[in-house]
Amino acid sequence: MSRYVIGCCLFLAISFAGCESQADTIAREIGNLGHTDAAVRAQAAKYLGSVKATQAIPALIRALNDRAEVEMRGPVKLLRGGYPKVYVQNVVAIALYDIGPTTVEPLFAELQRSRSSWLKRGIILSLCYIINKPCHDTRIRSLILDSVRSQNSDVRVVSANRLGAAWLGAQSSQERESIINTLKSALTDSDWYVRSHAVESAEIIGSSDAVSLLKTRLSDEQDSVVKSKIESSLKKLQKK
Repeated sequence: MSRYVIGCCLFLAISFAGCESQADTIAREIGNLGHTDAAVRAQAAKYLGSVKATQAIPALIRALNDRAEVEMRGPVKLLRGGYPKVYVQNVVAIALYDIGPTTVEPLFAELQRSRSSWLKRGIILSLCYIINKPCHDTRIRSLILDSVRSQNSDVRVVSANRLGAAWLGAQSSQERESIINTLKSALTDSDWYVRSHAVESAEIIGSSDAVSLLKTRLSDEQDSVVKSKIESSLKKLQKK
């Protein structure tokens, strides 16, 4: 064998040795979900979501137990802009959202088993993130309605934002009436950010009841951001 061929073989061997396959990277990042550094755990979750690593679902669901906070660059879906820190749990919930609907059944199974209120918070966030418009899953629609009254503000924000999707997937007039009543509660929430996302849902719903609730809230709303959002939504609905 010539020196040239031997040299080429050595070059290729070294090159391949330095190249990690995606499967190896996924395995490494699943392991990093248990890293001692919270920032490494958060980045691992983001990566696993970005590549839709379905094999990571069990590990990500376990990672919803993570109570640590990390600094994140850029906004995190549906969370307050300008907050320098977010819970690792929120990053994991978004990773499960990015993977998609295949996470729904494992999440519901864990929700039934879990006694941890923190883990349940993460599961609810994940399920609310995952739904599409309209939401055809009866279990998730029911979860959204219950979660609007959660004691946790992040859960209320995400569920208030998904009321519109629940309405679009509602199967009966009774269920739509229940959603309107829940929307009314969300529009009067003590947290302005919850109210802001409830306005978005009201615009999606677009019914006469939703418009009436927005008009009523407009006269009572004290927050300038929410008030402006209501005015914008009403203008859009009037053009329909």
